[in-house]
Order: sequence, then structure tokens, then C-alpha cells
Amino acid sequence: MPNEVGLPRVGIAAGRVMGSAVDRNRVKRRLRACIALRLPKMVKGWDAIFIGRPPLLKASYGQLQAAIDDVLQQSGLLQNSRKVKK
Repeated sequence: MPNEVGLPRVGIAAGRVMGSAVDRNRVKRRLRACIALRLPKMVKGWDAIFIGRPPLLKASYGQLQAAIDDVLQQSGLLQNSRKVKK
């Protein structure tokens, strides 16, 4: 969704379906680390929410990065991808 801040903002969630608190926090940490690398390349003025799902518990770091890149590319939230319509 567009925001009025002029910066990209990202929310990360992982519900109880992920397992214990340790598993949920691990998934959120991994997502946060991967997204932090992409944040400078994201289109400014947009909010995004990433929701952790059980397959992330077994995904490698490279798979996680590729999935995030793919999602951001498809949504047009990377600066080198197609423009996002407001």
C-alpha cells in the first residue's frame, strides 16, 4: 500500500502456525535480515507486509533471499522492476 512517509516500510509477522516462540522469532530474524539488504533498492513511499509460513523453517538463506527478490520484483517494489501504480 502507498504511504505518505516517502520511505519504504516493511512489517514482518509469524503466527503460531510456525511453531514455538523460538521458531517464530527465528523466521522473523531471517526475514528481517534478508529484507534489510533489499530496503535501499525498494521503491520509496510504499508499505509491505511479509507473513512467515512453515516452509520458511526449512528454507536455506539463499532460497529465502530468492523468494523475497521474486516477491518484490513481481509486486514492482524494486526500483529496477516495473513501476507501481498509485
